[in-house]
Amino acid sequence: MAAFSLMQGLPAFFFTLGLPAILRDRGASLDMVALTYVVWVPLALKWLWAPFFDCTWSRPFGSRKNWMRGLSVLLAAAFSAVAFFPPEGSAWPLLFLSLSCAAIGATIQIVLAAWMIENTTSEQRALANTAGVISMVLGGILGAGLLLELNEHFSWSTSVLSISVFILILSAPAWLLNWGDAANDLVSKSVRYEPLVLWKRFLTRPKIGWLVCAVLCFGLTAGADALIPAILVDKGYSPATTAWLLGTVATATVVPASAFVGIALRRFNVLAVAAVIYMLKAAVLLILAASVAMEPRIVVVLAVLDFCLSGALTVVVWQLYMGLSSPTAAATDYSVMTSFDAAIRFAGAIVAGAVGQRLGYPVIFALSGLAAVLACIFCFPLRHLLLDDIQSQSRQP
Repeated sequence: MAAFSLMQGLPAFFFTLGLPAILRDRGASLDMVALTYVVWVPLALKWLWAPFFDCTWSRPFGSRKNWMRGLSVLLAAAFSAVAFFPPEGSAWPLLFLSLSCAAIGATIQIVLAAWMIENTTSEQRALANTAGVISMVLGGILGAGLLLELNEHFSWSTSVLSISVFILILSAPAWLLNWGDAANDLVSKSVRYEPLVLWKRFLTRPKIGWLVCAVLCFGLTAGADALIPAILVDKGYSPATTAWLLGTVATATVVPASAFVGIALRRFNVLAVAAVIYMLKAAVLLILAASVAMEPRIVVVLAVLDFCLSGALTVVVWQLYMGLSSPTAAATDYSVMTSFDAAIRFAGAIVAGAVGQRLGYPVIFALSGLAAVLACIFCFPLRHLLLDDIQSQSRQP
């Protein structure tokens, strides 16, 4: 989980942190900056191909382990193409490559999450998800800050190709570890591919409307995060400094925060933990809305806190969505929820750019803070949808 999360984080954080700062420094509008969140599009659409992976043996690579091998190579190859498009040129090729890398990363998420849901307990997933988020943080440090620093000291192609080689190295678990696929292959080959049946079964679950409202608020809360790099540039920080502050300093704080959340998830209900963190997120966003006109150092501190809480929420949301997924349709259930989440995040980023361009930063941060309050409220009705809790209750005498 740690290796493949770091693998996804390397390109993802460059495209979502480094590239926005570069574009803003070149004079791009907030509308264009918000378009860097195009990386959410494949994550929003992965429910379309997720049912294909509810069979643990799928062509052309076969087992889940072989899929992880093949996808790792594809991701490294796609990101290496960034070397041919330095930041001084057009932004559109970089946006296209960010879309390609995101599509491969989305498929990696499907395969890895399905394997975890099928083979691990809630307590084990709490540790694995914590390790995954911490590794995503390291991906932010390497993929955003370090890549831009290497570009300043060496060359663009050298920095990009170094990250591509590292992606291949991180695929080692898929090549070296025994994931126990052989026992599943004989059974899974006879499973029929029925996406409509799987989608319908999930969408007709009781009280699904509460889940829709909660995920809607989760995504809208994250909308303002797309403008954090831009506001730091507007406060006078260079793209390299902005990438360092957000890709190194801010994301480094996610490590202890995620570890703390992982411990909390092993002791308390995931919904209670989610409610507390969303309330803290609301407080930070509302304070940020009131302080954007203040000196830059205050905005930096609030931006760091915002990113810290966003990282902690990633652990919680992964844990929640896995707990809401059925082991018999793990790929579909998990992907439907995370796709809807990603779609709302992408839409929220586009709206944030448009609103921020016309009405200013305070309005969009205040609206995102309100969405965080609603997210906290909507957590509580989800108690009866958690399959982990339902299954544990059914095992009690």
